[in-house]
Amino acid sequence: MAMPAPEPARGRFLPRLRDIVSPRPGRAAFAVRIALTCTLTVLVAEINGIPEIALAAYVVFFMNNADRTRSVLAATLFLLLTNVLIGTLILVAGQVLDWPPLRLLAMAGFSVALLFLASASRLKPLAPIIAMILVYALDAIGRLPGAELATRALLYAWLLIALPSAVTLVVNLLIGPAPVPLARQGIATALHDTAKLLRQSDPGTRARLQAQRGQGSAATLALLHAAGLGKEAPVGTLAALRAAAGTTEALLMLGLAIDASEGVPDAWKHGAAERLDGMAAILAAGSHPVDITAVAFDTQCASTPVALLQDFNALLVQFATAASDGANAPPAASSRFLAADAWTNPAHVRHALKVTAAAMLCYLFYSATEWQGIHTSLITCYMVALGSTAETTEKLLLRITGAVAGAIVGLVLIVWVLPGLDDISGLLALVAGAAFIGGWIVASGPRVGYIGFQFSFAVFLCVIQGTAPAFDLAVARDRIVGILIGNAVVYLMFAHVWPVSIAGTIDSASAALLRQLVRLARMPADITRLKALAAVRAQAQAIAHQLEVAGLEPRRLRKPSAWSTKHGQVLREAAAAEQHLLLEPAAAETCVQQLQQLADALDHSISGDAVDTPGAARHAN
Repeated sequence: MAMPAPEPARGRFLPRLRDIVSPRPGRAAFAVRIALTCTLTVLVAEINGIPEIALAAYVVFFMNNADRTRSVLAATLFLLLTNVLIGTLILVAGQVLDWPPLRLLAMAGFSVALLFLASASRLKPLAPIIAMILVYALDAIGRLPGAELATRALLYAWLLIALPSAVTLVVNLLIGPAPVPLARQGIATALHDTAKLLRQSDPGTRARLQAQRGQGSAATLALLHAAGLGKEAPVGTLAALRAAAGTTEALLMLGLAIDASEGVPDAWKHGAAERLDGMAAILAAGSHPVDITAVAFDTQCASTPVALLQDFNALLVQFATAASDGANAPPAASSRFLAADAWTNPAHVRHALKVTAAAMLCYLFYSATEWQGIHTSLITCYMVALGSTAETTEKLLLRITGAVAGAIVGLVLIVWVLPGLDDISGLLALVAGAAFIGGWIVASGPRVGYIGFQFSFAVFLCVIQGTAPAFDLAVARDRIVGILIGNAVVYLMFAHVWPVSIAGTIDSASAALLRQLVRLARMPADITRLKALAAVRAQAQAIAHQLEVAGLEPRRLRKPSAWSTKHGQVLREAAAAEQHLLLEPAAAETCVQQLQQLADALDHSISGDAVDTPGAARHAN
């Protein structure tokens, strides 16, 4: 019995409440680590009178990952890059201090250079944050009356990165979880959930497993890659766990198919569930299972889906055995710092110019109106800009959602809580609470997590107004207004100046998905194909999400409904092919023909679009 093909979601651009509040393994620990790091950062900043404390606490969110290795690497890289750039800024500050046009030119120059690196290099996650802090530092220098104060401003700009970096390093080295146990925990959880579904078919468990299928094993493989960088486990152990991650993804796929099939004996399901729970227990204990025996079944029973159960057993037996084709090898570490098209694709320069123009417009506006309280408009420009108009618009909506929710909480705290505080301990408790909630939301995943960033930042902006508890409503109002203005300016810039459609990314991803399925259909029906087939669902889910986001593009940039229908058909055919290859291996040749025809039609359609719009830039950040 085949499962129905998934339809791309439509009209769900705001994350569901269930995604935000549902508990997950390690989620509370991550939120506690974020809260502790933010609280210590604010404490040190308050004691030493460092300005813009809210921004320093906000930077903490960009440095911390699920594991300590990536957190330590990110904090170290932030600190090293900031040392270099602040040193450069010291050299130019004396030249631009007294001449506003030259200072504006220096701000724009730093911004364009760093945003180009954000688009065309491996500094993508870090460069926008550093650009934002350097540009804001130059702005602050321009408002100061003398060279001595300007030097102090540069020191504070350095501390905005150095302080959260140092606290992040200390906290993660002391209590941050190592990546290998987290990877084992992720694999064990998937095995346990699959066992639960085999014991008793349950809609909630099935939905959870379907969601895990859509996410794939990328998070686990990223943890193992980080462990390899930090030399935190033997090479053989990491290879075995990579293989186990891919096998678990395939077992999860088969578990869902077995649950949807008729004729599987209950005794076999319970036996398979016992095996999976035993494997999960071994992983939770800090090792990985080997020498797993197959679960016996009666091959003579006509109603039993023999092929499914044989595939399940084959995966069990070779659970932690690396695939011969390297399907579960660690991500290839590219030696290139810049992208291959860094100097040939104009989209990288255009992206840097657009974001810089938006930021400079915000800067000129609040400088000309002497409304310094809305300087968060400049910060916003660097936080929300992505490669395409649709992705940027989605991030704008998430930022607005988080900022409005955080502003409401912040204003409530200002009116009813802050007036009763008379020392720093109360303020730190508020910071810890806001950071914990934000960290909890961030742990929901990339789709939902950005709301957590903005919620905490908005609360920080409201309640941290100096070196002591303060409750000026005008300060909170201005900072939130600045966020809304920044959102509006970025949207107008991305919608009207060199707008980049996400359609090109979707076209390429759909074509790659079909080619991958054709390749799989031509492979021998063995566990290597099963593992690769299991990984296809994550690719399809990513395309479905991109199709959803494409609906946020302005009408003049949006593709016609026939285009969406075509890609919806690709997803349905891909899901159907997945089921055919899983349940009817003998039908592989028929799948090849159907998929090849669809791939040829898609390639022809893409070529036609390219001819119709020769000047369209396709760029994914």
